[in-house]
Amino acid sequence: AALPTWDDDRRKREGDARRRMGDILKACLGVVRALLTHRWAWPFAKPVDAATLGLADYYKVITRPMDLGTVKTRLDKAIYTHPAQVLSDMRLVFENARAYNAPRSDVWVMAGTMAERLEERWEALVEPKLAEERARVRAEEEAEELAAALAKDRGEAAAAERRYAALARTLTAVDRALAGIRSEARFAAGARPSKEERAEL
Repeated sequence: AALPTWDDDRRKREGDARRRMGDILKACLGVVRALLTHRWAWPFAKPVDAATLGLADYYKVITRPMDLGTVKTRLDKAIYTHPAQVLSDMRLVFENARAYNAPRSDVWVMAGTMAERLEERWEALVEPKLAEERARVRAEEEAEELAAALAKDRGEAAAAERRYAALARTLTAVDRALAGIRSEARFAAGARPSKEERAEL
């Protein structure tokens, strides 16, 4: 059987990374579900029905509406590709509520409490997995850099060996040429070539 190539190894690592990211997104879903079971989740569980609630200016104040039910649906349908997107949307739910509602109103206070719960659950359930993934990615990048450097070193070593071999061939040819010149010079001077000189020729 053929040995796995570098591309095969890269594809395997990328597939493993996608699976790990899927596990982290499942942890995000756990955070959303935990928030939805909180007793103060009800104002944030569904999109704000501005018409029914008589909030004529809602969409002028809130340009990016968001709710926990929409976040959960997007997670269920695998729309999110990274946990940062999930966290951004969940924070947006409570930022919107605090932006629209008057300070110290019931929904404003509830949004503040729910935002705190979000950060607590995120730190407990998701952040450790993200930290592990970041460490793994850094280690894989360092391994790739090392492998590339070693391949470059091997290539440079092979090139140096080829240059050395060519130089050795050149030196051998020069030695033979010099032996021939010495022999001719001795012959011209009337001396016979030595046994060593005859062997070099």
